[in-house]
Amino acid sequence: MNRGHPLLQALAAGCIACLAAACAPATAPPAAPLAEPSPAQAAYPAARYLTAEGTGRTAADAKDAALSELARVFEARIESEAVDSVKAVYGEGKDQEDWLRQEIRTRLRVTSRVALEGVRTDTVWRSSKDGLYHAVAALDRDRAAAAWRARLEEVDATISGAISALAGRSRLARLLGLRRVRDLWMDRSVVASRLRVVGRPAPPPPYDIRAAIGEFSSLRADLKLAVRAGGDAPKAVEAETIQALTRAGLWVTPDEAAADAVVICRVQVEDVPRSAPGWHYARAHGAAGVRDTADGRTAATFSAQVREAHVEADEARKKAARALAAKLAASVAALFQ
Repeated sequence: MNRGHPLLQALAAGCIACLAAACAPATAPPAAPLAEPSPAQAAYPAARYLTAEGTGRTAADAKDAALSELARVFEARIESEAVDSVKAVYGEGKDQEDWLRQEIRTRLRVTSRVALEGVRTDTVWRSSKDGLYHAVAALDRDRAAAAWRARLEEVDATISGAISALAGRSRLARLLGLRRVRDLWMDRSVVASRLRVVGRPAPPPPYDIRAAIGEFSSLRADLKLAVRAGGDAPKAVEAETIQALTRAGLWVTPDEAAADAVVICRVQVEDVPRSAPGWHYARAHGAAGVRDTADGRTAATFSAQVREAHVEADEARKKAARALAAKLAASVAALFQ
């Protein structure tokens, strides 16, 4: 058998070797060393626990850091969930969203730290790499959800009762009652958001919150207020009160008979002994009440005092009266926000 020239045989063998090398599987690079596993991965499975880790120079510092981190993550996620939930009822709008977000944050500051009571921080270890203590804060999803569902039932019962109590009430009484329903709904939204964050969704409410919020908005838009002032500087007080209420977006009418409520202000002004040469000081104190024109009842009262100064005594008194009127009017306006 003719095997060909030796040089050709050598070339052929070399080509076959190169092809074999090219087709052979590449050798895998050495595996990177595994990071030090977190005890949370084994002790607190994600399906059952919401966890966060913290570090510190001492075990106590690490626990505090873990709790703070869990609270931070928890509050941030709840805020986002709650704002989206409430927006779905209120609708869109930049100013409205800013107000809703602030309302939610206020409730979170009051309730979230309490909600995180009972979190476990019994897993602590010291890292062999950085020498720092590490701790895990773990919230039991099922245990927390049980407590929050109970709270949700309480809030829903209160809201249902408040809505039922509105039957046959005056326009002002309905408006203020629905304002309370709205505030309770904000609280409910925070609780429901906690449940969603831990993966345990809340049941739907047993009432029509959209209808309640819609009626509140309608009543507020059509609310008519009259203003009556007494005491010192009544004209200045009345003018300042009307101006402040109008700036707040409220409808002020000169006709008490056509009003849903009358804002009655009474202001007293007195001179204050001088504390600086050439200046006159005056103190104003008084109160404002919101009276329902349907039944004559006083729905709310507010009191305040201010001190103002001017180079002329009479102007100092007027300035104090106007400042107090504006302050009282702001309190009245907030009643309908």
